[in-house]
Order: sequence, then structure tokens, then C-alpha cells
Amino acid sequence: MVLLVCLYTAALRYALGGQSRSQPDLNTQPRYDEDSNHEPCLRRGYKAHWAVVSGALLGLKGDTPLPGCQEDEQLPGLFHAPLPCAPLPPGAVAETYLLSRQGKSCRHQLWSYRQVQESNAQLTDFSPRRAADSKVYIVPAGGVREGLCGKAVLLRPLSAQKPSGT
Repeated sequence: MVLLVCLYTAALRYALGGQSRSQPDLNTQPRYDEDSNHEPCLRRGYKAHWAVVSGALLGLKGDTPLPGCQEDEQLPGLFHAPLPCAPLPPGAVAETYLLSRQGKSCRHQLWSYRQVQESNAQLTDFSPRRAADSKVYIVPAGGVREGLCGKAVLLRPLSAQKPSGT
């Protein structure tokens, strides 16, 4: 398997078959249930939290062409994607890991995309223990299921936003 490192930018979305390369760089804030080690878990929303995703490590099938990619000098088999990068062929990605930070943590971790997706998809309930602890929690309108399940926030740099009235 060949590993390809990408910054989480418009180039990565394009490589994965998403939107145009000309769109601005973005970071993503997925919602997920946080385990004690900050990794995603499945607790029905009782430990709902947010993370910042700033990159990805793609496990590619061995015969995938990598035009313009540079092999890492210290880690053979690890390639760095150029910006912008060419789209990958359909079915080229075997595994996807996200370079993520739990909301307030300074430490990055690699999380399986599937693990984040599954954790996000099962956010349905507010923890009864938290509801009774007299702290103030901000719960989205419609509750955890309506406001967090299946949701992520895209963060755009200020320079990428259009001025109001245009």
C-alpha cells in the first residue's frame, strides 16, 4: 500500500471527487462522541464534542498513479500531495485517516475516517448525567439528534468570505 499525505484543503476534496480546486482552503469541525483518549467512540451523544480536522493520510492501492507527488526523503512509501493535486482514480483509496485534534487539545491524532463517521452518525441523545449536574450546556435547537447527528462545520479563512452586499 502507498500512503499519500494531504493537507485538508480544496485540493483534498478535489482528489476525493469533491468540489473544484479553485475553492478556498477549509478546515472541518466534525461532531463526535469523545472517548477518554479523545478518540471517537459510540456513546449515543452522551460525550458529544467537536474536533478540528486539518489533514488526511490516504492509503492507496499499490498501482495508483501519483503525478506530481514527492516521496518523503525519510519514509519510503510515503508521498506528499502537491497543491493543487490531480484527482485520484475511482477506487484508488483503500483507507482514509484524518489528522485531527479534539476541540481544546494541542495534540494531533490520526483517526479512522470510518470511526469518525460512525461516531457522528450515532449522536442522538443528551447525557442524563450532564442534564442533572447543574452546569450550563449549549444544546442545539431540536436537541442532539437534530443539531449534531450527521453534521460538521466547515471553517473558511476570512479572506475567502465574500463581503456582505455582493
